[in-house]
Amino acid sequence: MPRNPQPSLNTHSHVTPNILFQNRNYLKLWLNGGTATTMRWLELLAIGFFTQKTTDSEFLVAMMFFLRWIPMVFLGTFVGVLAERIDRRKLFLGGIATLWLVSVTLSALAFFDVLEIWHVAMGTLINGCLNVIEFPVRRTLIGDVVKSEQLMPAMALDSVTNQCTRMAGPFLGVIIEGYIGIIGVYFMGVVMHAVGFCLIFMLQAPVNLPKQENSRVFGEIADGFRHIKTREMLVATLVVTAIMNFFAMSFSSQLPAIAVEVLKLQTDQSSFLAGAEGLGAFIGAMFIASRQFTTPGRLFIFGSIMFEVFILAFSHAPILMLAIPLLILGGIGHAGFSASQSALMIAYSDPSMRARAMGAIAVCIGTQPFGILLLGLIAESYGAPIAIAINATLGILLLVWAGWRWPILIRR
Repeated sequence: MPRNPQPSLNTHSHVTPNILFQNRNYLKLWLNGGTATTMRWLELLAIGFFTQKTTDSEFLVAMMFFLRWIPMVFLGTFVGVLAERIDRRKLFLGGIATLWLVSVTLSALAFFDVLEIWHVAMGTLINGCLNVIEFPVRRTLIGDVVKSEQLMPAMALDSVTNQCTRMAGPFLGVIIEGYIGIIGVYFMGVVMHAVGFCLIFMLQAPVNLPKQENSRVFGEIADGFRHIKTREMLVATLVVTAIMNFFAMSFSSQLPAIAVEVLKLQTDQSSFLAGAEGLGAFIGAMFIASRQFTTPGRLFIFGSIMFEVFILAFSHAPILMLAIPLLILGGIGHAGFSASQSALMIAYSDPSMRARAMGAIAVCIGTQPFGILLLGLIAESYGAPIAIAINATLGILLLVWAGWRWPILIRR
């Protein structure tokens, strides 16, 4: 098996959103991604601000983010195998239905004024377990329903939606939590998950999904990792993903501390800070979706470095008017990372291994809670600005090393 097969990520004709939306299955998956990621970012930042105001502890805020992302480490590969053993659509529907039930339960607890921090923590952990299906199931389904020459534009357009929700979700979450309370956040979950369920219920699942029921689960996981080891691009993508999630994505867990304790912001101002990075990512994703990039690996690594550099600069921004543009610029870099990540994993994997490869991505994303925990411990002792600066500096150095170690990222 060749170590570096050259998949077709380019197109001979310009693939527009209208062309992609003519595929009704892609349209439903795209819309579902919008509802799911809006709720994910809305809820996560709102819970962070709620915990900060309730406990005044940077560490407990970090723990909420830790609980949301830690299931990725332990469940990512298993869900990847599960997605190849059973109907992905049914697996997806079961996950969304459970998310809806969690939102209903927490809304009821908040309505009767008996909601406590441990309830919020348990809900965050359960939601984290269910959100593992995003990569092995939903994004793998996108690869199943679009043509190979449409893969990069399809993932880029999906990234546009994701980045738009990274802007709108935190903004709305902070506003809703600040003016209505945490009950408003959970009620939004009831509505959004219901919409997402209806979209996937109407999805016509691809008929060519691989079914593997006779082999052992751990054997299939091992086969998936052996396959990844034969492809340098897959290994490089996973390493960069792990670096980014540990040293870069974890910074958002300290946004509430930066907003409340460093910049001394009110609710309205905090919402602008929370949505700034998402705005930049949306701008970057729109630019990427409107172009036909022939080197997604280069976009992936340089976008990652750009994100870390501006997060480092943001960590010591003294005023809101400087912090916001720095986060916007960082978000533009994040768009390059996000738009290329799934496309590279799907394009360089054999079709029968795609779900397992995407499960491995989920595991690497699972490094984020450990970065969050480390960030929270440092912030508790030295403050959020120093903690973010340390993490970002280490991340930049490791990303430069990754680009040197795997030059395929620069070439392709």
